[in-house]
Amino acid sequence: MAQHSDLVDPLPLKTATVLLDTGSPQPLDYLIPPKDLSLALPGVRVQVPCRKKILTGTILAIKQGFTQTYAPSRLLPLAKILTDEPALTEDLLYMTHWIAEYYAVPLAKALKSLLPSPVRAKKVLQWGNAAEPQWSFVPSSPKTLNKEQRTAYSSIEQSLSKEQFAVHLLHGVTGSGKTEVYMHAIANVLQKNKSVIFMVPEISLTTQTLDRLRARFSCPYALVHHKLSTKTRCEMWKKIRSGQVPLILGARSAIFTPVPNLGLIIVDEEHDAAYKHGGDSPKYHARDLSIVRAKYNNAVCILGSATPSVESFQNAQKGKYSLHRLLKRATKAPLPDIEIVDMIREYQARGHGCLFSQNLLSKIKKNIEKGEKSLLFLNRRGYHTVAQCPHCAEPILCQNCSITLTHHKERQPNHSILLCHVCGFQQTTKSTCPSCNFQGDLIYKGVGTQKVERSLHAAIPEVTTLRLDADSAQDIEKQEKIIRDFRSGKADVLIGTQMLAKGLHFPQLTLVGIIDIDHALNIPDFRSGEFVFQLLTQVAGRAGRESLPGHVIIQTRMPNNPIIQMAARGDFESFFLQELSSRALFHFPPHQHLIKCTTISPNEHISLQTAKHFATLLVKHLPPSCVILPVSPAGHIKLRNKFYNHFLVKCPQSKQTSKKIYQTSQLLPKTKKVSLTIDVDPISTFFT
Repeated sequence: MAQHSDLVDPLPLKTATVLLDTGSPQPLDYLIPPKDLSLALPGVRVQVPCRKKILTGTILAIKQGFTQTYAPSRLLPLAKILTDEPALTEDLLYMTHWIAEYYAVPLAKALKSLLPSPVRAKKVLQWGNAAEPQWSFVPSSPKTLNKEQRTAYSSIEQSLSKEQFAVHLLHGVTGSGKTEVYMHAIANVLQKNKSVIFMVPEISLTTQTLDRLRARFSCPYALVHHKLSTKTRCEMWKKIRSGQVPLILGARSAIFTPVPNLGLIIVDEEHDAAYKHGGDSPKYHARDLSIVRAKYNNAVCILGSATPSVESFQNAQKGKYSLHRLLKRATKAPLPDIEIVDMIREYQARGHGCLFSQNLLSKIKKNIEKGEKSLLFLNRRGYHTVAQCPHCAEPILCQNCSITLTHHKERQPNHSILLCHVCGFQQTTKSTCPSCNFQGDLIYKGVGTQKVERSLHAAIPEVTTLRLDADSAQDIEKQEKIIRDFRSGKADVLIGTQMLAKGLHFPQLTLVGIIDIDHALNIPDFRSGEFVFQLLTQVAGRAGRESLPGHVIIQTRMPNNPIIQMAARGDFESFFLQELSSRALFHFPPHQHLIKCTTISPNEHISLQTAKHFATLLVKHLPPSCVILPVSPAGHIKLRNKFYNHFLVKCPQSKQTSKKIYQTSQLLPKTKKVSLTIDVDPISTFFT
């Protein structure tokens, strides 16, 4: 309780409960000076005195009257109001508490994830005119919906007209016109002067989606993602908060925009792991928060995907979500033919070094002759994925991480580097082997997108190519340029990583070649099969989306693998039933929840012992319904010179369990030598 010895006029008796950005983890009560009574509202940013300092915080609640044990004359007053209206809307304040409780983090950390850094800055923010904006809704002619689309939209429209919370899962094959259903729903909501949040998993997809939105709607819009400049983000936040922008498009962080009068949230490609925040705590999932926010606002949430997550599809099967299936492409184009090529036979016939099957090369050549486009997918960047010492056979590891360095060939002739894809460490290819001190040429293994591109030019000299991966497209502008160039016909073949799988549309693209997916099936994670099925289906869906028929070639050394077979048939139902059955055997989601506890320390021994100690504490404090698995090193035990050890907790109810885990974590000794992260509903159980 903040105290003050000077007498303060106790009338009128109003106090503000303030959560500080730093300092006290618990909210503190402050007296509201008479001059600030009209401005002090929940969600407003303020400065307050605390321990002889002036600190910044957010008002969580206003209390009428005085019921505390301390006399009002001993309360400190607010020092300054920083925003002339609440920075956070009522529903975002609710989400702050929800995030803190569900994802097992302090309230201040939860609040920090909702507020952009410029809004948290210690200065007065003038929001400008917060009056109801004047904007005209003049949509262009919408496309006519087919029977499947009409059925789906009719159900969504009923929920919108009733203004009641509902979740609709739109399960449509690639190219089935899910976006057009979204557009009809957006038009419905905007006509009612309500707001819309439209989320896509990657920033690279925002431009393509934005073009469609701008062509259809004339209302103000905002494009929100984490790579915006500080000034732009702050200005955008002000306009959104004051109600001037009813249409929000963005990646994961768009769910935290302070839109008033929210009527609809769309989560496109809802299955995508990019919606899970993998950085600092809280490790939230934007799809799940979309449902929480929609429920609070009596709004509608639409989840769309050709390959829904197992959890979402199970919720639809149980009746928690309304399920709508779009089984045909909106353009009446047939789904692409999918061919599986056994690369072991190709190696036997043509030599182990061949990257492309004979059939794939032949079809690329024919496409070039016909003026049609091709796409080659490989989810590994660089030239070679492993550099190995020829003397001791040890791989060359990053000096900061337990990760093999990837061989990259730079644009300069005869210039190569070894690069860590986690911390960015790089060294020359002429370095001494750290294991045996061998000096000389290294052995290179594995294939990345750079080698695919060079090998294709060697096989077909006349081919023109573009490459889309984290090396060639390091920012959104470069990504957009590569996508525009390929769409406008500046290359015959687009080569890239999983960026290519996320909803991109190229009218002249008729051939997709999947170079290798086998390595992803070997990751010891219960979601690896789901990830591969989704990736294969999404990449294959780029082919033949317009009038020209599409063809897909999957190159694999495991042609009889059931995941690959089901993906080739487009058999989601069989995949879902098999996945549900196998997960039931081991009590994995969606049958039970998982919580991953990870200890991180520069000292490997401290990290391991802290994890073991915490697991032992949880055995004493969690109910018998929870199962605590043994401590093990993370998939990459060392990252950026810190060691990671983790263990899993299986539980029937995650919210109560995560709260108990957080409370138990407070029993650990306070030290800067080790930190603990709690990941509720983790995407990966193997990697950090």
